[in-house]
Amino acid sequence: MRRSRSFVFLLLLAVFVGIQLSSRLAASEEAAGGAVVNDDWEVEEGDDVYVGDGEEDAGAPAGEIDESDVLVLTPDNFDDALKNNDYILVEFYAPWCGHCKELKPEYAKAATILKSDPTPAVLAKVDADAHKDLAKQYAISGFPTLLWFEKGKKKDFKGEREVDAIVKWVRGRLGPATVRVNTVEDAADFVKANAQFVAGYFATFDGEAFDAFESVAKDDDGQKFAATTSSEVAALLQIPAKKSSPAVVLVKPEEEQLAVFDGSFVNSDDLAKFVLAHKMPLVTPFTSKYSQRIFSCGISRLLLLFVTKEDAEKLTPIYSEVAKTVKGDVLCITVDLEDESVANVRNFFAITTKEAQIFGYRAFGDVGEQYRFDEGPQLTEESMKRFAQRFAADKVPISYKSEDIPEKNDDPVKVVVGKSIDQIVLDDSKDVLLEMYMTNCPHCQKLAPIYFNLAKRFSEVSSIVIAKINGELNDHPLIRAEVYPTVRLFPAGKKNESIEFKGDKNLAELTRFLKANAAVPFTLERKPVEAAAAEEQVIAQKTDDEDAAVQKDEL
Repeated sequence: MRRSRSFVFLLLLAVFVGIQLSSRLAASEEAAGGAVVNDDWEVEEGDDVYVGDGEEDAGAPAGEIDESDVLVLTPDNFDDALKNNDYILVEFYAPWCGHCKELKPEYAKAATILKSDPTPAVLAKVDADAHKDLAKQYAISGFPTLLWFEKGKKKDFKGEREVDAIVKWVRGRLGPATVRVNTVEDAADFVKANAQFVAGYFATFDGEAFDAFESVAKDDDGQKFAATTSSEVAALLQIPAKKSSPAVVLVKPEEEQLAVFDGSFVNSDDLAKFVLAHKMPLVTPFTSKYSQRIFSCGISRLLLLFVTKEDAEKLTPIYSEVAKTVKGDVLCITVDLEDESVANVRNFFAITTKEAQIFGYRAFGDVGEQYRFDEGPQLTEESMKRFAQRFAADKVPISYKSEDIPEKNDDPVKVVVGKSIDQIVLDDSKDVLLEMYMTNCPHCQKLAPIYFNLAKRFSEVSSIVIAKINGELNDHPLIRAEVYPTVRLFPAGKKNESIEFKGDKNLAELTRFLKANAAVPFTLERKPVEAAAAEEQVIAQKTDDEDAAVQKDEL
């Protein structure tokens, strides 16, 4: 299974912390080019031969899994579950999702462990495929998505997805979020153990100001929070002597080492914005030291300056001034164009030269958008400031990536690129079946010969177009996919009501899908079923051979 391109980019941000990406190798189109052409296919009941194992089998755990401690939620009991449980973690999943199947045993074990804690937390799940309205209500864009509810207040789950990590993350939400530092010795130990932290000085460990501090601490993953009622301890925690309680500072080892909060404690909003704005370096280099923090800092808008070491000497000081104008709203990052360990990030933005370039990127869970610098040919302080401020204000148009439109497009499977979606996929006179695939995706390669023969079968049906698009190299809102390959039908006259194919990936099922859902009626000439069965066997054998070759290459 392959996840969406936006999700791939988020994984790239965490590449140094153990998340690996496959290299880009053979294209699925090559697999299709060598497919056996079937001119004599007849669709009959009982002819189905499953070729692409695809998503349905991915990640399925062996053996029985005891999920008796996982609460099953539906629209009928969801609200009651939130009211009756102060602490509840909810997984939104789809039965066909391979990652959901991988999570299933870990989640079940975590549920059993946590139910016995002194302050028990409930782990629950929702079939988002069956309850789409509920998933839409909570803006679920990918699977699995885990949401934490604390006394009805929603928060994204940001931990790892193994049993120990789930248990640790949940338990971290249940106890006090701050370390109470009461003595000089405790303060010295805390400062020695933590290069970066948020410290608060309060008259007592209660009241409006302390509650706001505790609330922000609970919502922040990764920061250490310390609180004290001692002026002597406060000084060791770098709280300025002139500040009376309540006072809060953020200490970090990078530029702007000490930030002093001067906002309101009436609610936690001002304090949360303060921590978000100051917890990352003013300009964050994309290195192993910072990759995990970039990935999880909570700032969704990223501004990436791709630059060589030589150009960085001139541009980084200017970029720092730019960063000051959007601090807290945009995370400013530098990417070394000469560092091969981040080549995948360069490739994602299709950067092929050593010329300094700036891109914006905004993440929405598993979904994201690119924004191309449009303030002229030169990267000056003023042009970068204008772009950064417009980007922060959501006033930069989205940039869609596209391959070049092919000069020839006369094969049975039509090639679609970002630039040609409007003229091919959105042609209201045609029912368009579109496969979204990625290079080096084994499941896509398995589907290729089947899809090629499907296109041959429908080549005489003028109202139907069988097409494909490389989701790795092209961007468009219509081609976002959670997994690859994804096949969707865009019906004639109803392009906003596309239908995803979820059946077995064989000629019979794909043909039935088109017959059932195409907006324009059509007929297919019936051919001898013996030829169809023989051809399906040839295709299946070819796919098995290709599978063996892929596995050999991977070894």
